[in-house]
Amino acid sequence: MDDDDRQVMRSHFETQIKPKFLPDQDGDDDNDSTICQLPGVPDDHERGVQKSKIRFSTNELKEVFEPIFTDIATLVEKQVDAVQEATNKNVNVCTNPTFLCFGN
Repeated sequence: MDDDDRQVMRSHFETQIKPKFLPDQDGDDDNDSTICQLPGVPDDHERGVQKSKIRFSTNELKEVFEPIFTDIATLVEKQVDAVQEATNKNVNVCTNPTFLCFGN
């Protein structure tokens, strides 16, 4: 895989896979999957690469995203704490690792 191929793969991941990732929508993540383009990568059946594509289960993607969601939630909680301390106002925030929601 050359640099151009890596850029195509990264672009596909950033614009297609990340924004559309919604874990556990139907309660059966083992059967859900996403295909990622791997231009320039030869078939490798042991690794699941076929026709320059690889299929990831939703559970496999969760393993990638959940630690990041948790880190983001922790950072948001720290920011909310800082705002509450600085303003003496209560800020309601839900920091479920798979989504963040705010209210007042």
